[in-house]
Amino acid sequence: QDEDFIYHTRNGQVVSMLQWLAAPAIGQFAQSCATTPDALTGLYGDLGALLADLHLTAELTAPQDLIRPSWDARALCCSEAPLWGRFWTHPELSSDEADLLCAARDAARERLVALGSDGMGLIHADVLQENVLLKGGQLYLIDFDDCGHGYRHYDLATALIQHVDSPHYDALTTALWTGYVKAGGPLPDSALADLPMFVMLRSMASAGWIMDRAPREDTRQSDYAARAVRLAAAVTSGRDTLASRPSGGGKSLCFQLPALCRDGVTVVISPLIALMRDQVRALKEAGVAAGALTSGNTDEETEAVFAALDAGQLKLLYMAPARLAASGTQSLLRRI
Repeated sequence: QDEDFIYHTRNGQVVSMLQWLAAPAIGQFAQSCATTPDALTGLYGDLGALLADLHLTAELTAPQDLIRPSWDARALCCSEAPLWGRFWTHPELSSDEADLLCAARDAARERLVALGSDGMGLIHADVLQENVLLKGGQLYLIDFDDCGHGYRHYDLATALIQHVDSPHYDALTTALWTGYVKAGGPLPDSALADLPMFVMLRSMASAGWIMDRAPREDTRQSDYAARAVRLAAAVTSGRDTLASRPSGGGKSLCFQLPALCRDGVTVVISPLIALMRDQVRALKEAGVAAGALTSGNTDEETEAVFAALDAGQLKLLYMAPARLAASGTQSLLRRI
């Protein structure tokens, strides 16, 4: 150990400390230090701003040859060995639950492959409450041992994972995202739609992580496995969902991700032709087969949609309520 706070371990590792910060964490597990819902959402607005600053700073200053773990599609949801373990083999899962996690894993992997390198950079990768300290109204991140190259969405999802069962979850999501955007975070507005998927992926990673790090009787074993199942089921079960969210709040993911998980065609009814066309264009750019039957179509566009339906190639079909009520639509739906 020398005067610059650098310590050389016996196995060749080097440990350094810039300063000691005497401050409490903002919470632990599902418990928060905030005493009111407003105080908690305020903290998460500040945390969103802190993550935006982290991502921007890393984008500008991270060395290109830095060797760190990768939090990419392979690390999160490959079918061989994800970075934190084969979560679908957790001993607390039934065979049906394991199959459910595998289906959600495979659908998420398709989405991540479609995203490519968009939204990737150097991330913290473990923004749990225990790793966020509060002192004098200022938030500080600690515990960077999982820091690596990955999807920036994953930092936001990790910040939310401990609150998925909280009645304030939607408010915390909004506060976190708003703080991130206001601070100039590099993720685009469209990234918000993928955030629930990344929360699900974090729940799966945690279920894999705990398997060989705690005894079987540790309550986190069953808690983490059950949480992963709940979040995967919300995506893949096809149950009725009423989603009320602001523009850009991720409503589209409620039907887009299940469409990738399930066989057949998902029919989306919307009165907004411009919105339908924008979503179809974005899905096609992401490699998802989608089409729309609207009054704004050209003859060539309509013919292409029918051809894709007949060939069994379409995953999402958008149409307006008027089209749904038109003669012949019911027979079309029965055919597909």
